[in-house]
Amino acid sequence: MERGSVIRQFCGLILIAVILLTLYGVLLFTTYSSNKRVPLHNPDCNTIRSQSSTDTDSNVKYIPPTCTPKTNIALAKLHKTGGTTLMQILHRNAYLKNLSIVVPIAPARGSINLFYPRWPKPDKYLPPQGDHYNMFTFHSYFNHTTIANLLGNRTTFVTILREPLSHLRSQFNFYWMAKHYKIKGPDPIVKFLENPGEYDHRKPGYRGTRNPMAGDLGMDTNSLVRLTKQAMDRLPGQPMDASAVEEIQSFLHKVSKEMDLVMIMEYFDESLVVLKRLMCWQLQDILYYKMLALKYAAKETEIPSHLVNIHRKWDLVDYELYEHFNRTLWKKVSEMGEDDINAEIAHFKYVNLKVQEHCSVDDSNYQRVLTIEETKWNPKFTVTHEFCSFLKFGQMCYITLLRDRNIRYRKASDHKFEAKSRDSRRDLYSERYCALCDEISRDCTINEYVTHLFFEKSISHFSSSFYPSGHSTRGEFDRMFH
Repeated sequence: MERGSVIRQFCGLILIAVILLTLYGVLLFTTYSSNKRVPLHNPDCNTIRSQSSTDTDSNVKYIPPTCTPKTNIALAKLHKTGGTTLMQILHRNAYLKNLSIVVPIAPARGSINLFYPRWPKPDKYLPPQGDHYNMFTFHSYFNHTTIANLLGNRTTFVTILREPLSHLRSQFNFYWMAKHYKIKGPDPIVKFLENPGEYDHRKPGYRGTRNPMAGDLGMDTNSLVRLTKQAMDRLPGQPMDASAVEEIQSFLHKVSKEMDLVMIMEYFDESLVVLKRLMCWQLQDILYYKMLALKYAAKETEIPSHLVNIHRKWDLVDYELYEHFNRTLWKKVSEMGEDDINAEIAHFKYVNLKVQEHCSVDDSNYQRVLTIEETKWNPKFTVTHEFCSFLKFGQMCYITLLRDRNIRYRKASDHKFEAKSRDSRRDLYSERYCALCDEISRDCTINEYVTHLFFEKSISHFSSSFYPSGHSTRGEFDRMFH
């Protein structure tokens, strides 16, 4: 009896020991696992990873294009069609890739109408940085021959169009047309469209409302005035005159022949992906912030259908132009493989939105880097704070920095800049660092300018007041390291 009790107690102790050992083992495993596990999201990490919802297969690898990236491009920049955003993309590429743009020696402050309405004489714009120009990006009355003579025959020519009624709304706001035409009332654009010829007596051009896009693309202004008058005089249901149809078709054929790509503002992202493929560029080359996207009353004003019909007559050639090249864009998309390019467009929209969100954080303590993972359309790359700055440089800042670089490059080539670069003054706005110092201080923020100086290697993160003695151990280490 007593012996059985002892055995039961002994077995109980063994059971308790086994339970304790098991619990200890579980505790060790849990602790070890928690130490080894890498969290998917840690607020203290300095890297954010972004994976497109359109391509989640981690085995998909980037396939580099077999083409050679192009550097020569001419933008026929029309007014109020989204061209400023495209110009910013091109200027960023010119800046980061050290390309040469056609730019006047002394543009008017704040103006990008540098070649509009008349081309300046050659002595009024800077010589190329190097032996040739790479880009033309400014407003002009488009002349293919003139630009081809500057940039060469291998230049890619692009322009961007906008739906004509949307274009009029934008013009009406930006150029204060209600005030200019002395139209009062709650909906001045509606009043204008009731009889546009009563108000607008300008020739077609950027402030005119009769076929301004066709005018900027080089169609004869007298022809545009005549075609508009014929359209406005035409009775409802009466067909367009055969000679007018032929004249418009001839102009469309001319633009088709001269332009490698006509982009459409309403399909800006789609157009950019087509441009990327045409230029053999990388995805990060076409990332952007939208420029001059404004809110205004005329954008929301409801316009009756009969007034839309009047506008279709008043702006006849621009409607024909827009509708023709809208079809042409989608034909190009189809030719590039509709399923593949549509997937790339969706991916680009996703990445561009993530980059915009990342670069919009206004917090000096925010030190993260955004990583864009590899897909079939792009290699893995990171979006740093420096790249965010380049993405958001103002239009006049880019123009001024590109002009400044051109001048410094040519001074260095003439062996004039070297002597000035020995200037020991510490002022960042001195000839040691810039040729157009006053204009840079006016057109660029201090953040933009300092980012520029680091990029140009004019200043360095390694510059320091700490100079160890060459005879010390630290000095020997520095020499060995370098």
